[in-house]
Amino acid sequence: MTRPARHRILERRKRDVEANTALVVRAILNAARKRGIDVGVSADGADLILSAPLRVPRETCRWFEHWIDQFKDELIGVIQAENADKQNAEVM
Repeated sequence: MTRPARHRILERRKRDVEANTALVVRAILNAARKRGIDVGVSADGADLILSAPLRVPRETCRWFEHWIDQFKDELIGVIQAENADKQNAEVM
């Protein structure tokens, strides 16, 4: 296999991983919101904050804590982008 062909394959895999990560992040956020769990970002943008109603079982919260920790950076980026969109819509 030539270097250009190998490079194209690696670039395609990288795009696939990024696309799959975006799908997983969106699925985690949608599933949390569906259960009434709010996921937010701290003021300094370094941490995620989960707020769940008491009716949500502890095991469910722990499941979300685990997966949110796995995709922390990506989730922070998505939530910050959503918050920026909301602020821009309010200004207009």
